[in-house]
Amino acid sequence: MRSDRPTLDKEFADEAEDKAWADATEAAIHAVAPELSDVTCHRTQCQATLHGAGLPQIAMAVDKLESEDKLPSTGAKNVLLTAPENDADGKARMTIFIRYER
Repeated sequence: MRSDRPTLDKEFADEAEDKAWADATEAAIHAVAPELSDVTCHRTQCQATLHGAGLPQIAMAVDKLESEDKLPSTGAKNVLLTAPENDADGKARMTIFIRYER
């Protein structure tokens, strides 16, 4: 599901952190989806970045991430994708918000 980035950023920033849950969930995400970087969790949601050489590589990485059900295996209930963006060096990145029910 694609969603509104400013709203997602604010919701994530406003959420209090549960350090023990965040640490455990970040480790679980890294274990099943090492292609995600900058993984940060708070209390019921996490934010991560997916990098690629360009937009086609981002699309292929998203397809693989979704087809292998990697994030649901960590207990994720919703995975929200933002629109991919190009970095200054021409590489692509996408922010992913991962939500859990607790």
